[in-house]
Amino acid sequence: MNITILDGALANTPASWKKYLTSLVVLLEKKDHSVNHVKLIEKKLSHCTGCFKCWVQTPGICTILDDNQEINRTIINSDFVLFASPLVLGFPTAILKKKMDRMIPLVHPYLGKAPLK
Repeated sequence: MNITILDGALANTPASWKKYLTSLVVLLEKKDHSVNHVKLIEKKLSHCTGCFKCWVQTPGICTILDDNQEINRTIINSDFVLFASPLVLGFPTAILKKKMDRMIPLVHPYLGKAPLK
């Protein structure tokens, strides 16, 4: 199975978190899985502008030029995607949330007008 781990760890994330994910990758690879461990902190990611050009003008491709397209290609070729993040006030880290927002090109849009009643 091809597994992608989106790691939302920040620079100040405890070493125990990094050790846990490293051991998880090793365990999955021992079980004959192919693991892509994407450390989002090492990638250049911009915020989504909400322009929806990835649906309307360039379907499936975000117009912002950064590492997002490479990461989305990895995700779309995966059998399983794991969103891994330490919690900050009960929520995933901002960098993982930023990546989640930028995944909209992976969803096929069905746009239309609802009939008026």
